[in-house]
Amino acid sequence: MTTIGKMAQKAVSAVSCLAEVYADDVSLNASQIAERRGLSTALVGKLMTTLSSEGIVVGTPGRGGGFRLKNPPAELSLFDVVSLFGQVEKPMMCPLGASWCGNGPPCAMHQHILDLHEMMVTKLKEVNFEGFREMRPDVIKEEWLA
Repeated sequence: MTTIGKMAQKAVSAVSCLAEVYADDVSLNASQIAERRGLSTALVGKLMTTLSSEGIVVGTPGRGGGFRLKNPPAELSLFDVVSLFGQVEKPMMCPLGASWCGNGPPCAMHQHILDLHEMMVTKLKEVNFEGFREMRPDVIKEEWLA
């Protein structure tokens, strides 16, 4: 099993915001994303820096600039974003501790934990951001289009 960390969750939130406006050819700045998702502007700025350096988003500097997805939401999986902010590939440690599994036969939960982890990674790779684009809000604030 793997848990998705807080930074990864917030990154998914920020990227989903950009997916909502992808078809409108709109760029959103860190403040606009933060406002829509209830995040701090500083945090969104840090997330966008990482996402930009990894080719997930494209940033336009200066007044009127902002961020947009580099590729269509349907081509971007949750795994693409989540894996930048945590160890998704590594399953959780044995609940009995490191001294148990790996030092003899695996515990009774070992294979179940590995199976759950594999299922989660598979789902993160299958699910893309297109669903967020489809459930976008009906109204885009006028000032975002200016």
